[in-house]
Amino acid sequence: MGKKILKFSLDIIIIACLVAAGYFGLKIFERFQEDQQLNSSYESIRKDTKTGKHINWNKLKKINSDIVAWIYVKGTNIDYPVVQGKTNQSYLHTNFKKQYTYGGCIFLDSKDNKQFALNDNNVFYGHHMRNGSMFADLVKFREEKFARKHTIELYTPDKTYHLPMLKRQTRQFQLHLKIKRKKMLI
Repeated sequence: MGKKILKFSLDIIIIACLVAAGYFGLKIFERFQEDQQLNSSYESIRKDTKTGKHINWNKLKKINSDIVAWIYVKGTNIDYPVVQGKTNQSYLHTNFKKQYTYGGCIFLDSKDNKQFALNDNNVFYGHHMRNGSMFADLVKFREEKFARKHTIELYTPDKTYHLPMLKRQTRQFQLHLKIKRKKMLI
């Protein structure tokens, strides 16, 4: 009798483990599909609205009126529209087309002025995605050689800013950018 209970218990545990593995496998697959759709969506936006350094702001405004800039870093996958929501939660898990997605959108702090030069500092938010999208490539700035050779380009309808990396911390990577009022304007 004791062996039957032990065998039955082991069978239940094995079944539970298989169900859990199947569930988590499905969640991983769904996340992979969502990442692919997000990348495809942004690639479509780039194709339709950006040619080299020329950005069609009118087309972007038609897709999303919250557009404030475009961020680009040569040598990385960072090449995205930047929005500003009413709160900092608005685009945390909402893409540029205002659809739910885990990766969200790169966005300017809701309290910052859209006229970047009027702020002493501007705060941009974006996820560090494991698939290399969004702000994942900012870690390249940890390398001194990369940081010296690259700037972050921020395009706005009025100006283009070239933003050097001001501070790097190796342990907990944080990006600190400062837009100076006249020196960095092109």
